[in-house]
Amino acid sequence: MRSKAFFFLAAAGLIALAIPMSGAHAGSILVFGQSGTTNEFTATNTGSPGAAGGTVLSAVDIPITITGIAGSATMPAGFPEAYFNLSASSVTNAELYQGNIVQDFSGTFSITSFAGGGTNYLSGSFNDAVFGAGAALGLTSSGTAVPTFSSAVISALDDLRGISLSFSNVTPPAYIANEQTLGGFTSNVSGNFSAANLPEPSSLILFGIGSMALLLVVLGRRLRKRVAAA
Repeated sequence: MRSKAFFFLAAAGLIALAIPMSGAHAGSILVFGQSGTTNEFTATNTGSPGAAGGTVLSAVDIPITITGIAGSATMPAGFPEAYFNLSASSVTNAELYQGNIVQDFSGTFSITSFAGGGTNYLSGSFNDAVFGAGAALGLTSSGTAVPTFSSAVISALDDLRGISLSFSNVTPPAYIANEQTLGGFTSNVSGNFSAANLPEPSSLILFGIGSMALLLVVLGRRLRKRVAAA
């Protein structure tokens, strides 16, 4: 009796574990680089000493080249050319950590087929940190609730979303203004966005059934051996 109980409990346990075992693997969904070498990204100080932060990040219809995108089979001809927009404000004061400036920003972004609109290749919101020093800075955001993504062409926008923006040729080199916020600058910009590619529900069911069947065979053989030896 104890062997039979163990047999069915183990089988039930495998069904419960089938979905977690399948896992979710994040992958890049869009990668871009700025078209040209002119500094088009800007950071501007708001001139509000005493308030948290005091810097605004801005990208207005910056021409970019998309070098990789999920679902590219559905993209129109000439899709690599696009436009990048971003608006973000600092929400904390800047800090110096091991030689790097760190400051939190909250904002939105969009990558579209035309200046001012067109097809929404990818857009969303974020709330995370800008960090770096000298002529290079980076903005990263990752999580399940934030950042948020939406797209007219990319379907894999599930959990484990991530944003990584790189600012090169930061001019003047990164500094803290008014002893509290990232100083104003211009730069070049590139980016990489990622999201989980979750298995389809039907795939999860088949995985669970297949795994359960394998366990039933193994446990069945062990149970028969125990009964024969009794």
